[in-house]
Amino acid sequence: MFLQTNVSDGGQGMKALKLILTGMAIVISLVIGIFDGNAEASNYLGEFCWQVSSNGNAWGTVRLGVTDMGGNQYLTIGRIDHYDGNIQIINGNAEAKGNDIMVTLNHSSKNSSTMMSGIDQVVLDMNTLNGTFDIIMTVYNYSNKSTSNSFLTGALTYIPCP
Repeated sequence: MFLQTNVSDGGQGMKALKLILTGMAIVISLVIGIFDGNAEASNYLGEFCWQVSSNGNAWGTVRLGVTDMGGNQYLTIGRIDHYDGNIQIINGNAEAKGNDIMVTLNHSSKNSSTMMSGIDQVVLDMNTLNGTFDIIMTVYNYSNKSTSNSFLTGALTYIPCP
């Protein structure tokens, strides 16, 4: 039998078995410790929408799905629907800080003449979810193979999602 030891070996077989079992217990404890950590389950909070305006002119709607990752950290995915029919895919993250929600978004879009990408910095008021944004964009023009950079600032007004 596996657990049977021979008295004539001076108990060496049982010592080896204890050593193997102790080693296995240490390995299992390490694995559990590594994977158990401080992990928190994420929680999908739903969709949130804002009307986007610059210089007092509304030009689109932002629609974000927001997931609470724990520790005041949030993941965002969604889109910007421009009133001219253009759609930009966006993703990013947010962090609650005091009365503000700081959001960084990455976005891109493409049509037959241009490809555009940008980075948005958003600050939302935690009580109203209204806020402001600053965007740095790069646009590539397919026809003349040129790129241009631009900057845009404006306001976000929290609205029910359409």
